[in-house]
Amino acid sequence: MSWYLSKRITIGFLVAFLIILIVGVESFKTIHNFRLMNERELKSRKILSQLEDVLSTVKDLESGHRGFIITARESYLGPYNHAISSIHGEVKELKLLLDGDLQHKNLDSLEQLINQKIELCNELIALRKSKGFEAALAEVLTDKGIILMDDIRRLTNTMILYENKTFQETFNIEVSSGDNTIDIIILGNVIALLFLIIALFILNQDIKHRIRVEGELKVAKQVAEDANKIQEQFLANMSHEIRTPMNAVVGMSNLILQSDLQPKQLEYMKAIKQSSDNLLIIINDILDFSKIRAGKIEIECIDFRLSELLQGLYNTFKFKVEEKNLQFIHEIDSSLPDVILGDPVRLNQILINLIGNAIKFTETGSITIECVALQKDTESVTIQFNIKDTGIGISENKLSTIFESFSQASSDTTRKYGGTGLGLTISKQLIEIQGGEIEVKSTLNVGTTFSFYLTFNIGSQTNLKDFKIQKVNTTNLHGIKILLVEDNAFNQVVAVDTLNLLIKDLDIDIAENGRIALEKVSKKGYDILLMDVHMPDLDGYETTKAIRSSGAAYSEVPIMAMTASATTEEVQKCFKSGMNDCIAKPFDPNVLMQKIAALLSQHVYEVKEVKREKQSDTTKLIDLTFLKKLTGNDNAYTVKYIDLMLESIPNDLIALNNYCSAQEWTNLSGIAHTMKPKINYLGLKEGLEIVSQMEHYGRDQEQLDLLPELIQRLEKILNIALEELKSEKQNLL
Repeated sequence: MSWYLSKRITIGFLVAFLIILIVGVESFKTIHNFRLMNERELKSRKILSQLEDVLSTVKDLESGHRGFIITARESYLGPYNHAISSIHGEVKELKLLLDGDLQHKNLDSLEQLINQKIELCNELIALRKSKGFEAALAEVLTDKGIILMDDIRRLTNTMILYENKTFQETFNIEVSSGDNTIDIIILGNVIALLFLIIALFILNQDIKHRIRVEGELKVAKQVAEDANKIQEQFLANMSHEIRTPMNAVVGMSNLILQSDLQPKQLEYMKAIKQSSDNLLIIINDILDFSKIRAGKIEIECIDFRLSELLQGLYNTFKFKVEEKNLQFIHEIDSSLPDVILGDPVRLNQILINLIGNAIKFTETGSITIECVALQKDTESVTIQFNIKDTGIGISENKLSTIFESFSQASSDTTRKYGGTGLGLTISKQLIEIQGGEIEVKSTLNVGTTFSFYLTFNIGSQTNLKDFKIQKVNTTNLHGIKILLVEDNAFNQVVAVDTLNLLIKDLDIDIAENGRIALEKVSKKGYDILLMDVHMPDLDGYETTKAIRSSGAAYSEVPIMAMTASATTEEVQKCFKSGMNDCIAKPFDPNVLMQKIAALLSQHVYEVKEVKREKQSDTTKLIDLTFLKKLTGNDNAYTVKYIDLMLESIPNDLIALNNYCSAQEWTNLSGIAHTMKPKINYLGLKEGLEIVSQMEHYGRDQEQLDLLPELIQRLEKILNIALEELKSEKQNLL
C-alpha cells in the first residue's frame, strides 16, 4: 500500500473518528435517557404484574373458601391459608414499588378492602364448621362478599389505568426529546458508511485471502467430522455385531450354571461367565462412548431415593470387597433430602465406574464413599460425591490425562488390571452433561480420591417409582403359548431353554423369519410374541406392522422386541411399528419374566375392559356413594351435580383430545387435574388412576406417546359411566 494512499486513509479516518465521537456523545445522552425510561417501564410492568398477582390471590382466596364451604374438605384450606400468607407480602412489595401519594392512598384503600374480604371469608369458614352447609350458603348468597370483590376489582383496575397513563405521559416526553438526536445519528452513520466503503475497497484483497483460508479450514473441518462419524458408526456397528454372539455366550453360561456340574466344570463355567460379563461391560462402554460423542445421550429427570441407590451399590460391591479383605465404608450427610430429582441410572453408572476402579486398584486398606451437601435450599441441593481408596495411586504426570479416551495410568495397568480406558472418560462426560464437575487427587502408593458434584432438585415422595427388578412369580404364566421369532440358532436355544426353565408347561414355537411368523400366528392363538428386530426376508418391524394391520383376531397380540441394539432410536422405532415393549440381548431372565408378566396382565385387563363394555347393562361401573354422602342423600342436589357432570365431562374429553393433537401438554395436564374430583364423585377408581397418570405425564412431559392410548381408555370408561349416570338421574327424578 502506497504512503500517499495510507495518508489519505489516515486523514479520512481521523475526520470520521471526530464526527463519530460527537455522534457517540449525543447517542450516549439519548441512550441514557432511554435506559432510564426502560427502567421506569420495567418498574411499571412489575407494578402491573404485582397488581394482577394481588387480584389473582384474592380470587384464590375466594375459590378456596367457597370450595371448603361446598365440600367441607380440609384440602381446600391449604391453598386458602397460602393465599392469605401470600397476599400481605404482595401488598407490602407494592408499597415499595409505587410512586406518588395518589397510588399509595389507593393501595391503602385496597389493603383495607382485602382485610375485610379475609375477615368475611374466615367468618364463612367458621360458620360452615359450626352450623353446616346451609347456614354458610345462606351467608354466601348475600351481597356483602360480591360488593367487596367488585370494589377490589374496581380499585385494582383504577390503579392499573393510572399506572399506564403515568408511564405513557413520561414515555411521550422522552420520545420527543430524542427526535433532535436522530438527525445527528443519521449524519454520523452516513460518514461512517463512507469510511467503511473506502476501507472495504482498500482491504478487498486481504478479505479475499481470508475467505480462501476459511474455505480451506471448512473443508478440513468437514473431513475431520466425517472421520469422527465413520469412527462412531464403526464403534456402534461393531458393538451391535458383537452383542449377537454374546447373547448366546451369556445365555448358555446361565443355563449351564443352573445344571448339575462337577466342581472343576463349575470352576470353568464361572470363569467363562465372569469373562463374558466383563466383555459385555466393555461393549456397553463402547456404546455409551459412541452415543456421547454423537450427542445422543439422554438424561432423565425422575424422583428417586439416594439412600436406596447407594445401598444397592453397597450390596453390589460387598462381595468383591470381602473377597479382597477390604473395608467398605459409606457415609451419607444426614442433612441430604430423602428424595431427589435426577437420573438415577446415569448416577449409578458413574458411581459403578468409580467404585469399580477403586476396588480394582486396591489390594489392602479400604474403600470409602462419601455424600456431602455442599449447598441446599428449599428447591435444590448440590451434592459432592467422594470415592476414596488406599490403592496403588496415580503418578502426578498422569493426572492431567487420566480422563482422556482409552487412557490408563500406564501400560502395566492395562496388562495387569484390564479395561478399556473409557470408564473415567464416560463418567466425566456424563457428569458434565448434567452440569457438574469431577476432579482427582492421588498420591502414588498411598491412594486416590475422585470427587464430583451434581445439583439435583428436591423430589417428592408421591412421584416415587419402584425401579427395582423383582423376581416374578411365574405361576400365572403356566401353560402360556409363545411364538419366538428369531433367525439365529444359538439365540433360539438360549431363549427356548431359558423360558422352559422358568415357565412350567410352556408351549413355545419358533419362526425363523417374519414370513413364517405371519403364517404361524394366523393358524394358532399365541399369548405373546417375542420378536427379533433384524432378520432376513421380513424384519421384525414389518412383521409387526403386518400383524397390527391384519384386522384379524390375533392383531392385538402382545409383541415384545428382542434386539442386540437397544438404542433410544431403535426402541422408539419398535414402539412406532406397533410393539408393546423391548428388551436388550443378552437379556436378564428376571427382566424378561417381569416384562412378559406385565404385558400379559395388561392384555388380560384390556380384554376384561371390552367384555365389561358389552355387559354394562348387568354390572354398574359408577358408584355414587360418595356423591350422595356429599349431598346428604338429597335427590335434588344429587341431580344438580349429575347435570353438571353430564354437561362438563364430554367437553373435558373434547379438550383432552384437542390439547393432545396440538401437543399442548401443560393445558392437557390442567384439564386432567380438573377432571379428578368429578371422576372421584362417580367412584371410578380406574378412571381416577388414568387421569392422575395423564396429569403427571403432561406436567412433567414424559411418556407423552402413552397419552393418546390413555385418553382412549378414559373415553371408553366415561362413555359407559355417562350412560349409567343418565339412568341414575331418571331413577332420582
